[in-house]
Amino acid sequence: ITSVLTVTAEFAGAVAASVAVSLEHYEILEGGSLSLYLVVQIVVLVSIGLMVLDICFSLSDTLRDARARGYPEASRLFKAVTDSAIAGMVVAFVALRIPSKRSSAPETERILGSLGAIPWDSVDTELPEKLELFFAGVLDLLGLIADETQLNDFCNIILVVSLFRVIQCTSVHPRLALLTGTLIKAVDDLWHATLLIVLLMCCFAAIATWRFGSERADFATFEIAMQTQFTMTFGEIPPAWNETTDLQMYTVLYFLLVF
Repeated sequence: ITSVLTVTAEFAGAVAASVAVSLEHYEILEGGSLSLYLVVQIVVLVSIGLMVLDICFSLSDTLRDARARGYPEASRLFKAVTDSAIAGMVVAFVALRIPSKRSSAPETERILGSLGAIPWDSVDTELPEKLELFFAGVLDLLGLIADETQLNDFCNIILVVSLFRVIQCTSVHPRLALLTGTLIKAVDDLWHATLLIVLLMCCFAAIATWRFGSERADFATFEIAMQTQFTMTFGEIPPAWNETTDLQMYTVLYFLLVF
């Protein structure tokens, strides 16, 4: 694993300096680990091939029923479309990930080699040129990390969609179908409830940022206030919430209205 530690400091604040620390990693695969990874990806592609065959049979049955009924069954058509989307995304992910992992070790070796070859002790090379070589190598490494992060985000989307598909598949079981059917019927009401809760949280976050942002770090910005309120929905109370009357009123009203 190659890691990059970034420390960003801002000294223009009125009260204190603002320091942000980020640690990013780039995982390298080589040797036996790379071979095992490739085998797993081949198994995934074989599974996707079988899944595509099942989708084709399902679409054939859906079209046959549609001719008999005069219209396609919405649930079966939705399943086929969802499975096709999942299969396509998985194939795209594997096609992008395999070349990335195969070249991870050579690329990292090249970048680290270029950083190690910078002639820091040479008097013939000017300092700006040394810094240019150094930051060029760092930017290359950060580029690899950014590409890896994008692929991981794409994989996360695939996993979430697959999770919902697995939940939907439980409707085959008569007992579990009661749960999934209840959720499907409650989707419209859940959507409106979620919209109302988000609206209330935005209003409370704006008030908290305006009133307590200059005094408390957990309400310093609108985004941080939303994060604080999200933890409050699980029952966590802000520290020292009873030190001022305004903060007490805010906390009590938030719990009363949101819950």
